[in-house]
Amino acid sequence: MDVMQKPTTGLELRLERVALDVKVKDVAAAMGAPASSVSRLEKMRQVTEASAARYRDALARCAAVATSEVAA
Repeated sequence: MDVMQKPTTGLELRLERVALDVKVKDVAAAMGAPASSVSRLEKMRQVTEASAARYRDALARCAAVATSEVAA
């Protein structure tokens, strides 16, 4: 049986970012995109898998930097 995966929403991405205490401008810088593009992405009802993966990769890099700064 083929189970379809629920599409990612912009709200889900935003909640992930807020939970990690990362600012929009930091995710944008990590993505190499304007903050307005990240904000727009977070308002979308459905986000493409590629965009969600790129966002989450950037978010992970931001969280890793924040974690290493706290540890220092």
